[in-house]
Amino acid sequence: MVLQSYLAGNLQSLEHGLNLHSDDGHGAIEFPCGKRRIDILARDTKKNWVVIELKVDKAKADVVDQIQHYMKWIKENVAAPKEQVRGIIVAHRVSKELRDLTKDIPAVSLREYEFKVKLRQG
Repeated sequence: MVLQSYLAGNLQSLEHGLNLHSDDGHGAIEFPCGKRRIDILARDTKKNWVVIELKVDKAKADVVDQIQHYMKWIKENVAAPKEQVRGIIVAHRVSKELRDLTKDIPAVSLREYEFKVKLRQG
């Protein structure tokens, strides 16, 4: 996935101080989470966990359950007792319903992306 590859190499564009998780032999991209996979798993400047869920097009309210499941799994299976876990949903567009739903969930933030392509004659 182009978005996933770009963000994995440019986490600073998402948030200052984010770094890919790489401590346990599992890669930070498509990190195994039970029977599922987390798109990108990162650590912030305080060494807390950041679960990054990517949506190629429009993110709707159902993604909240998905990211909260991943966050809970990381908290229970990977994080040390005092480490915090939060999530970032990255989508081309975010629905109003999702914005409204996440207003009361401080551990989940939203980002919208935009790609621009410039073509020139070779």
